[in-house]
Parts: sequence; C-alpha cells; structure tokens
Amino acid sequence: MSTTITTGENKRQHLDFLQNVITRMNANSFAIKGWTVALVSALFALSAKDSQYQFIYVIGVVLPVFWGLDAYYLAQEKRYRALYDHVRATDEGAIDFDMVVPESMVKANTVLSFVLTDSIGPLYIFITLVAGGVYYFLTHSLPKPV
Repeated sequence: MSTTITTGENKRQHLDFLQNVITRMNANSFAIKGWTVALVSALFALSAKDSQYQFIYVIGVVLPVFWGLDAYYLAQEKRYRALYDHVRATDEGAIDFDMVVPESMVKANTVLSFVLTDSIGPLYIFITLVAGGVYYFLTHSLPKPV
C-alpha cells in the first residue's frame, strides 16, 4: 500500500505544525496573564481584608516572574512566526519538517526586548503602579502599631 503526497502537502503539514506551536505559545501567554490578574487580585483582597500590607511584597516577587514568562512566550511565538514565514516561502522540495528556528532568522528576539511591547507592557506596568499605590495607601493610612 503506497501513499501519494499531493503537491504542496508537505508544506501545508509543516505550516500546520508551526501554527500549532504558535497557537500554544499564544495560549500560554494568555493563561499567564489570567493567572497574574487572579493572583494579584487575591493578594490585594488579602491585604485589604486584614490590613496586612505584607501581602503586597508577594506581588513584588510574583509579578516580575509572570512578566518574564509572558515575555518569554511572546519571544518564542515571534521566533516561530519567522520560521512560519520562511517555510511559507520555501520550495516544496526543500521542506524538511525542521522545527528549530535558525539564529539567522532571529532579530534581537531576547526576552528583555519583549518586556515592554504593546501586548504585555501596559498590563504589567498598570499592575505595578496599582500595587505601588495600594502599598502606599496601606502603609500611610493605617494606624501605626504601638
């Protein structure tokens, strides 16, 4: 039993593989944003409930970690988009199903270069400013223990 591959089938299959990776990176980034908002909201609630501003310190640890992870997934997504464009322009005979993004395709795609992009920077900057405001409010409006 022999199978015949129609013209362009290798390219379509490789592009499907790459699109699945891109979709997964995007879903991971979205999930991290959701976890960030949920966790920060819970920490704000704990801080306000008992007037314990120490919970804000946890935000100072969690926020940079999630921000970095989000930037990492965005950087990976950008790398695979570049590979997708490369495969799209490649001849059918040269399709090798390689999923490694060559460094020659990567233009300054470090995680730090994505920290302040339009898709993630405003969210994390806003949360940082709100956390700073809440911390200031809690530490300056609460009576000092005697």
